[in-house]
Amino acid sequence: MIDLSVALTASNSSIVKGCSGVPGTYPRIQTKLELRSQTPKQSIIVNNITVRFTTTDSFIKGKPHSDVPQSFKSIRHELNFPIDKKIVSLDVPILIPIPRDIAPTSNNLKIETKHNLEVEVHFNNHKSLKREVFPVVISTYNHLPIFGEFNELITKTIDSSDHKVILEYSLPTNAIGPNEDLIINCKVLNNQSIVKNLEKIKLKSIKVELLEIFDCRCDRSFTKVTALQSNTIDLNGGEQLGYDGLLKRITFRVDQSSSSETLIKLQTFHKHQDPSLLVFRKPEEVYDPSRNIVNTGTLIPDFIDNYKADIQTLSSYGNFTKKSTNFQISFELKMSFNFNSAAKDMELKIPIIISNYDRVKSEKLWGWIQDEVTLKNQFLKRINKDKITYDQKFNPVRFPQTPYIIHE
Repeated sequence: MIDLSVALTASNSSIVKGCSGVPGTYPRIQTKLELRSQTPKQSIIVNNITVRFTTTDSFIKGKPHSDVPQSFKSIRHELNFPIDKKIVSLDVPILIPIPRDIAPTSNNLKIETKHNLEVEVHFNNHKSLKREVFPVVISTYNHLPIFGEFNELITKTIDSSDHKVILEYSLPTNAIGPNEDLIINCKVLNNQSIVKNLEKIKLKSIKVELLEIFDCRCDRSFTKVTALQSNTIDLNGGEQLGYDGLLKRITFRVDQSSSSETLIKLQTFHKHQDPSLLVFRKPEEVYDPSRNIVNTGTLIPDFIDNYKADIQTLSSYGNFTKKSTNFQISFELKMSFNFNSAAKDMELKIPIIISNYDRVKSEKLWGWIQDEVTLKNQFLKRINKDKITYDQKFNPVRFPQTPYIIHE
């Protein structure tokens, strides 16, 4: 019996085009499927070809519940090519859009994400079936820390449950990459409409925790919250809030090293250092290649006294924000303010984005993304953008397919 070989066209470039997670670049899988008769000069009847773009999310360290499957597989897109012809060789162009909510190919401590092109070929009048699986490596670029949506000043004011303390906080950015610093400016004040003795309330300590929120949206939906990092900053018996309150700047860095050491430090500002209270001047960013971090100017000195040069860079194996069909991993910064018995303790949670790219790498990637946005016009012209359709079953977009080529 004549057999059939199925392969993708060899190439020195990725089959993933555009920038996944950035819709303006029309991210897509673009390749060519090659079918060849394994017997020279003898034709073979190919009946039908099915190509599926699939995503599989698998739990690594056991299932969280007995009724939750070990892995979830979803079909993100499907193409069908009815052939029913004799061939010696067949070339089938493949063009598959990558959805915006795609998760990168990754493997962290909880879950592994893999993408594949799965090909099924029915031949010999449907008597034979050939299956091949081709891995697709996808990186996403929708969480670059330089994007404007992550760099708008965030400010908020909250009261303690007994209304004796007012907490004002602000963040210049809510997104950080590897070895970068998240800065939270906090001002803790007496509520002078209630508190008469302004020296009575003392802030004793501040506890900072990085929480990972794993949200599984399967048939047995569940949410698991894990504290990845924790550190308590002791204020040596307590500091009085007084008339002007206390202004604190907390600098936080995600620790990707194998140790549990937490890189968190508190900086105290005196009144004359911060006349605008919560509005800080934008520091000049200076890249330090020896440390691979952005030093945020003179307002914050080299705050990490115990910096370790062997801190691992966030990669596809690190903890970072991502969303797939069946799950979502997000992060929150939990801050607990402990007072003496004169006031109730306070707690706040701040959603943050952890990217697998720092700002220096993001600037370089942004140049490439802009180039891809420009190149999309050539792509749309080549495929005739007026023929793009919408498919609610798999993906909002379905590209027109180039005709296959048969060699009989």
